[in-house]
Amino acid sequence: MPNEAKRGAKARSDFYRLGGQCGYPDYIFDVARCGYHGLRIEMKAPEPYRSQISDDQHKWENRLMAQGYLFAFCYSADEMKQLITNYLTENMTRRKV
Repeated sequence: MPNEAKRGAKARSDFYRLGGQCGYPDYIFDVARCGYHGLRIEMKAPEPYRSQISDDQHKWENRLMAQGYLFAFCYSADEMKQLITNYLTENMTRRKV
């Protein structure tokens, strides 16, 4: 998703005009597995730079989980790789929303 960026006023305006929304996850996997419709991943900075999860990101997490998507915050490429591997090999159980 082209959401993550520091933008000037014009670019920010164009982003919203074209349908961009704050807090939407960075990675989208539209493959149904493990009882989910798909997987959404929001990447965050690792330790010691652990970034804050914004209110908009929590809203998208709740909204997407309620609609049957798996949503995860990942703090490293290795963590994301393991999540995707588990998801695609159906090596996980459905979480309660």
